[in-house]
Parts: sequence; structure tokens; C-alpha cells
Amino acid sequence: MTDSMERTASQLQIDSKLLNRLEQCTNLPSPPVVAMRIIDLSNDPNVDIGKVADVISMDPALTAKIMRISNSPIYALRRKTENLHQAITLLGLNGTLTLALSFSLAASMNNNASQGFNYNAYWHRSLAAATCCRRLGMAISLRKGEELFLAGLLQDIGMLVIDKMDPEFYKTLGVDQHDHVSLAAGEQEKLGADHAAIGGWILMKWGMPEYLVDSIINSHDMQPVPEDDRHQSFVNCISLSGPLADGVNARDERHDIHIVADLIKSRLGVNDDEFDSMMESLNVDLREAEELFETDLSDYSFSDSLLDRAKEALIIKNLESLQKTQKLQATAEMLESKTQLLEEKSRRDGLTGLFNRAYLDECLEKEFAMARDRGWPIIVMFVDLDHFKKVNDTYGHQAGDLVLQRAARALIDGTREEDVVARFGGEEFIVVAPGQGTETAIIMAERLVKMFRDITHVVSGGKEITVTASLGIAVLGDGAEFKSEAEIIAAADKALYVAKESGRNRYAIYSSEMEQQSVAGASSPAA
Repeated sequence: MTDSMERTASQLQIDSKLLNRLEQCTNLPSPPVVAMRIIDLSNDPNVDIGKVADVISMDPALTAKIMRISNSPIYALRRKTENLHQAITLLGLNGTLTLALSFSLAASMNNNASQGFNYNAYWHRSLAAATCCRRLGMAISLRKGEELFLAGLLQDIGMLVIDKMDPEFYKTLGVDQHDHVSLAAGEQEKLGADHAAIGGWILMKWGMPEYLVDSIINSHDMQPVPEDDRHQSFVNCISLSGPLADGVNARDERHDIHIVADLIKSRLGVNDDEFDSMMESLNVDLREAEELFETDLSDYSFSDSLLDRAKEALIIKNLESLQKTQKLQATAEMLESKTQLLEEKSRRDGLTGLFNRAYLDECLEKEFAMARDRGWPIIVMFVDLDHFKKVNDTYGHQAGDLVLQRAARALIDGTREEDVVARFGGEEFIVVAPGQGTETAIIMAERLVKMFRDITHVVSGGKEITVTASLGIAVLGDGAEFKSEAEIIAAADKALYVAKESGRNRYAIYSSEMEQQSVAGASSPAA
């Protein structure tokens, strides 16, 4: 046996004879082509939205599932995501890759047949456990929902490996395959390792991340993970997800859900109200997973008595709190490195805190190229403060700086988190909204014009003034074509000129008629 095999056997505590049998097996489960490409992307430090979209687009069914889950109750925002760019932006690159891998692997895991192994029971439990695993993570605000789902889905994959290695194994084991504890004990007795260890081995061969391999290996450990373990909460969620799925199986009365509930509360530090809220949400999750994976999970449901104390308001509050926590944690993680802090500072305008011109140019070039290559829409919006020179001349540059800072705040508040808002120069700003078309541009423009119209600035001597804004908009798509980012910027600038010539305090959307100086799509100013 090679040195690498010896290290693997030691790490997984798999007997060398069993490891040799596994290595010599020629029909082990393997990821489909798309899944392999997704794994490669997960290990690529330079991965971007374009690369992810290209791989996902190879599989129309996978694309449809990503779009669907981005609009599911777990992720849905006020506006529906309408294209793959919007979906990937919402889910995040890592989240999208992890979900895509889950869907791709699930498709291959659900198309098997065996005389000795109950694939139907295996698949239903895996999907239910994955759904439970993600919800357990949400209950403790663990910002790894997609990774938890994948880990839950794969925690029993070692059983598929065992069945491929020995198709008669489960038939001769003489254990009810719905009894997971007895099943694992039988595997340990006959093979010297259970399917958790073997699952860890196959995931190592696939090149899966270390945290995922570790969590699968420890998925049967019912003892609390040490507090100093870096994957403590993650492993706890996975090891509890299987018993929770078993406990809520309506056809299996051997598992007491109340025992599982007490275990979850003590291991995860969840109180009664939080547990009830989690169970109520889990019912919704299971129905969503059932539709998403086209699988009947009706056996996995909860009795009304278990949910008596669950309150709808608490569920909504928990979901909203989770989304806010995710955003705050994502921002905190991005900025915690000193190098990242310096890089972020170099991208910002010193006065307003918005992105600066250099970063805007870099970002727009990249987003425009992706939009052109993949047929996605993109909005470029020029924003100019009306009569700003008079503010500086009348009240001084300090008052002018205050107006610019409040204008920047308004632009941030009036756009999406994924939009790029930059100071173009002086009192001019640019908003770039990837993946959005004319309908969204109109909504954004009307909102921003009104916001500027309603802001009151207190300047020297306590005087209150209002500084309105004029907006020029160009949209790639919806019939409008531009050859470069410079061309779409010029079109937005042309629309801005039209808005100003038409009286300011309004917006205009670029059209070819503007080349003859006619107004197109402008709103009326306030009375």
C-alpha cells in the first residue's frame, strides 16, 4: 500500500484491507461532468459570475433549479429574479456553486437500482436530512446554509460506495435499513468501518473541501463537538440532521421526536420558541424541497401538537433577522483582513465613501463584457445634482461637501446592495445595475428623483435648502445595443443632457431619437 493510502487509512480509521477493496472497485459513484466542473470552480480563487454562469448553463434543468430556489421563500426578495445573473448575485458565488453541486449530485444519486440496497429509502432520508441540516444552521444563525444542505445530502453517500463494492452486502446484513443506528453498527462489525468513514474517503477522492470531508466522517458522532473545534457548529448540525429526519418520519415510530428535540436544544443552545419556529419553517422547507427535487417527502411531516407554540410573526422575524445577519456577517468577513481593508479603501472616494472613478471603470468594463457575451441586461445611470455650483458659491464648500455626502447616502439607500454606486467627478455620480432592464430602471429613477426632491439640507445660518437631481439612463437590452462601456456611458450622458434641457429634477432614458435632441421617457417634475 502506498504512503498516501496509509495516510488516508489512518485519517479515516479504515482498515488497510478494506481500503484496498475500495481502491480496486471500478464502479464507484462519481460526480457527473457538470458536477466535476463545479468542483473545479469551487477550488478556483479567480472564479467569477461569468464562469459560474457558463457551467450552470450547460444543464438547462440545473439552471431552472437555481432560478427557482433564488425565488423560493428562503431567498425571495420583493423583486423576482429574472435571469441567471440576478440569481447568482443573490445567492453569492459560493452559495450558487454549492447549490448547483447539490442539484447535480442529487440527480445522479436518485437514478440507481439495486436488489439488496433500498435506494428509495436512502434518497428520501438524504434529502430530508439535507433540508433539516440547513434549517438547523438557520436556527443558530450559521451563515453556511448551502454548505450545510450539501453536507446533509452527502452524509450517507458511503452507503452507495458499499453497495457498489459489494451489491449483496445490505441484503445479507440482516438489518432494517430504516434503522440507521443498527445499520451503521452492522457495517462497522462486518467491514471494520461504517458508511460515515467510507463517505469521507470517497469525498476525499473527489477533491471536496476539508470541512466537508471532516463533517461527513463525524456525522455519526452524537457527543458534543469540542468548543475549540473550528467546525463545531457545522458538525453539530450535520450529526443532528439525520436523527431529526428520522424523528419526523411519520412511518417510523421508533424515533421519539421529543428526545431529538431535547438533544437539539442542548447541543445547539436553542430555546423552546426558537425550536418551535424552526419546526414550522422546516415544514415549509420540506415541501419546497419536495417540489424542487420532484420527490415525495410526505412521510416527513410534523404533528400539529409539536407546533402549537409556533407563531407566524416569530417565523417572519427569524427569517428577516437571518437575512440581515447574513449581510452583516458577509460584510464583516470581507473587511476583517488588513490587506482587504487597504484594498477597499483604495476603491473609495474620500469624501462620499462611494466607489471612485478608477474602480467604476474597472467594474463597468467587466460587467458590460459579461452582459454583452451572455445577453444579460444592464443599467447605467448618470446622476447630476441640479444647480450645485450655486450651493458652493452661496453657502461655501463645507455646505457643498455636506450635500454631496447626503446625496451619496441617498443613492446607496435607493439602490440594491449588488448595484455599483460611484462618484464620477464633482457633483456627478454613476449607478450600474447588472442584470436589470428598463422596467427596473424606471422604478429606480422615479424613486431617486423623489428622494432628492424630499431631502432638506441645513446649511450655514440654519437655512434649509433642497438640491434636486437630474438622471440620464441607458439600458443595454430591451432593443438598445451598445458596442462598449464607453458608448453606454455616452448614451447615459446624452440622456442626462436631455433631462436637464427639459427642466431638470427629472430623468430621461436614452433612445435613438435623442440624437435629434428629443425627449424620451422623461418624468414630470414636482409641482
